Amino acid sequence: MIKEGIDVALVDGLHTHEQSLKDVINCLKLLKDNGVIVMHDCNPSSEIAANPLNPYEHGERLGVPNWKGPWNGDVWKTIAYLRSLRNDLNIFVLDCDYGLGIITKGKPENMLRYSKEALKKISYKDLANDRNNILNLKKTSHFKKFTKTLHSHV
Repeated sequence: MIKEGIDVALVDGLHTHEQSLKDVINCLKLLKDNGVIVMHDCNPSSEIAANPLNPYEHGERLGVPNWKGPWNGDVWKTIAYLRSLRNDLNIFVLDCDYGLGIITKGKPENMLRYSKEALKKISYKDLANDRNNILNLKKTSHFKKFTKTLHSHV
C-alpha cells in the first residue's frame, strides 16, 4: 500500500486521447490505493466538440461557420481504452459538466470488449450510438453512493 502519494488528481489537458491517457497512466503510478483520478471532457455532445484538433476550423469544414460551442476533444477514447484493457480499474463518467470521468483502483463494475485494433478505429459515431455503455455513464446522484463506498475502503 502506498502511504505517500496522490489522493486526487485532475486530468484536464490538451483535449486529446493520447495525452489524457499518458496523464492517467502517470497518475496511476502515484495514486494511493483509495485515490481518485477525475478526468474532464469525457462526454462530448457533438462531433465537432469531440474533435481533438482545432474545433473551430473543423466546424468550418463541416459547414458550421463561426462555431462557438464547447471543445472536449477525444478524451472519451481514454475512457473506452481503459474500460476495455484495464481490469484493475473501476471507471465511470458522471453526466455533468461535459462528462467527469472517475477512475479508481479496483475491480471494474463492468468492462468493454474492444480490442486494441478496434479502439484505434472507434469514432464519435460509435460513442453517439452507445454512449451510456461506452462511458458507463452515471447520473450525478451516483457520486454520493460512490464516495460512501470509497470511504469504506479507507
